[in-house]
Amino acid sequence: MVDLSRDTVLDSVPVDLADVYEVCRRYEELVEKLIAQQRPWTKARLLPLVNDIYDTLYIHLPYHHKRLSRGLRKLSVALEPNERKRDALADRRLQSTLRKGKKIIEKLKAEQESSSQNEE
Repeated sequence: MVDLSRDTVLDSVPVDLADVYEVCRRYEELVEKLIAQQRPWTKARLLPLVNDIYDTLYIHLPYHHKRLSRGLRKLSVALEPNERKRDALADRRLQSTLRKGKKIIEKLKAEQESSSQNEE
């Protein structure tokens, strides 16, 4: 068992996870507001949204992302000290992701071919 409170880097992981989640939710809300804007677009309505999106992505998120990255790396080592086992897990996850990506590409190609045949 890992005691998060004994290490300042690990101690911040739960807070940073929650903050990154909130930042992502905020970004999603801002993009939805931006998309929902009715024309004519005015500077008075768009500029605050654009500034909020910028602040969310390039000021708030990087702060927590950097801390969270360090914390998750350290937590990973604390949970599995054996580097070979950590690497094997990362490799299995990568291979799984690549297989899923290949399936998606094949499906899209099949749909495109079907669509092309239907147009003829």
